[in-house]
Amino acid sequence: MKKKLHHKSAKADLKPFLLSIDSLFNDSSEVVHHDRNCTKKIKFKDSTYAVKSFKIPNYFQRVIYANFRKSKARRSFENSLKLLNSGINTPEPVGYVSFNNNFMIGKSFYISNYHNFEFDLRYVFDNFKKNTEVISSFIKQVILMHDNDIYHHDLTRQNVLINKFENRIDFCFIDNNRMSFKKSKFSNGLK
Repeated sequence: MKKKLHHKSAKADLKPFLLSIDSLFNDSSEVVHHDRNCTKKIKFKDSTYAVKSFKIPNYFQRVIYANFRKSKARRSFENSLKLLNSGINTPEPVGYVSFNNNFMIGKSFYISNYHNFEFDLRYVFDNFKKNTEVISSFIKQVILMHDNDIYHHDLTRQNVLINKFENRIDFCFIDNNRMSFKKSKFSNGLK
């Protein structure tokens, strides 16, 4: 059985970090979020990173992601770069790693800089009446994304990180593997 490692980084000096991501992830106990996938906070040298480990897909998907479609980790990396290039805030993408074996994808990881935030949309919607200003600003941010042909297909309450300042509200979008970048109908944007 031959195992093939795919990795790409926006920073060349992080190659040793990416090559050891599997063991670093296993050794880390700082879980940020865990459901179907798991995200951990990992320190390397003088920086802190968010590392998302994607659940190994079913047999059919393992073949598709290894041979015909970009992996979720790769899409997260590429889509995050597109967001930043469009002026939309997301944690700076660092790289992705996937392990392929016998024409099937196995483990895969997406790595970004860790983003400190005050709260996410869960807090906003749990305290709806107190946060109408945040909700209004969020709607304007989503409209701006749609006006720039950016559609985030996974805008759950935990995928929008928020920092509130005296004169502005900053939104940071995460979990970017399910996005499209194309003109779309107004009704699609509403959905």
